[in-house]
Amino acid sequence: MDIKTKRHLRIVWQNMKNRCFDPTNHHYKDYGGRGITICKRWYDFNSFFNDMIPTYKKGLQIDRKDNMSGYSIDNCQWVDKFTQANNKRNNHLITYNGQTKTLAEWSKYLNIPYSTLISRINKRNWPIKEAFEKPRLNPAKERLITYNGKTHNISKWSEITGINTTTLMYRFQNNFPIDKIFKNPKTRKKQTFKNHHVTYNGKTLLVSEWAKLLDINYGTFISRFKAGWPIEQIMSTPASCHNKLRLLI
Repeated sequence: MDIKTKRHLRIVWQNMKNRCFDPTNHHYKDYGGRGITICKRWYDFNSFFNDMIPTYKKGLQIDRKDNMSGYSIDNCQWVDKFTQANNKRNNHLITYNGQTKTLAEWSKYLNIPYSTLISRINKRNWPIKEAFEKPRLNPAKERLITYNGKTHNISKWSEITGINTTTLMYRFQNNFPIDKIFKNPKTRKKQTFKNHHVTYNGKTLLVSEWAKLLDINYGTFISRFKAGWPIEQIMSTPASCHNKLRLLI
């Protein structure tokens, strides 16, 4: 089994649990908040995986056949995004220009993302004509998030928090808890020796120049610096002795 597939299904399982059991999850009100739960067998990831992997295909999403019932092997199936959107309990019929379709069908017909139409109609209360006819904006400008009593689109939250829009969008779409959506990622300064000058025996050269002069592989040379070898040892140890000394230090 592909490791990426198992990792993806674990994310699906974790998101399912968050929606049902975590009151801070922004989808909780539509799941756990209205009584949607998970069968006890699926509290264990391996049981969920074994039950659902036989019918899984890349690109499919988990869907409940009966939207009033919880997650279980009898009530769940894998479907594409369009089918899942069309099965949503709030996907009522809308008549526009003499045609009647579900919102998911209008999304496909108009080539406007379903999430954009939901935001325009349900969250912003736009008239149907405006929601269907206005050109699509940048998703980061369309998507609204409420946090600490304030509501802004993702672009504005990016300006406020300093977190890039791609990171915020990814966290929002993958059902991160609201506090984790706005958690600043830890940045690590990558140590580099490319333009590092080293003085040895009164002579100063770039690391790459020293490696060439001493006839030591550049990668080997760099690994000595990263390992914290004393400068004398870095310069005087022959390449053939590198691995032996590395084990001793």
